[in-house]
Amino acid sequence: IAAFVSHCGWGSITESLYFGVPIVAMPMNADQPVNARFIVDEGVGAAVERKGKEIYRAEAIARAINSVVYEDSGLKNRAVELSKIMRNREEAEINGVATEL
Repeated sequence: IAAFVSHCGWGSITESLYFGVPIVAMPMNADQPVNARFIVDEGVGAAVERKGKEIYRAEAIARAINSVVYEDSGLKNRAVELSKIMRNREEAEINGVATEL
C-alpha cells in the first residue's frame, strides 16, 4: 500500500503506522486536526491543504497524494521506521508479561 487517505482518527493513524504506511491527512473535527499536525511533524504523511472549513478540493487532494506516493520525501521510510519501533515495543511488552507469568 503506497499511502492511506485518512480523516486522522487516532485508531486509523496507529493502524497505518503499525503497517508502515504513510498517511494523506484529511482531518474533519475534534482531535483530528491535532492528529494531522502530528503526522506532518513526525514526517510520516502530508496534509491536504484547505482554507478554513471549506470542502477539500480535488486538486489539493491530488497534490497531497502525489507528495506522499511519488515524491522522494522520505515519508515511507519514516513510516517503516516507526512501524519497527511499534512492533519492537509490542514484542517487548508481550515477552515481559510472559516472563511474569
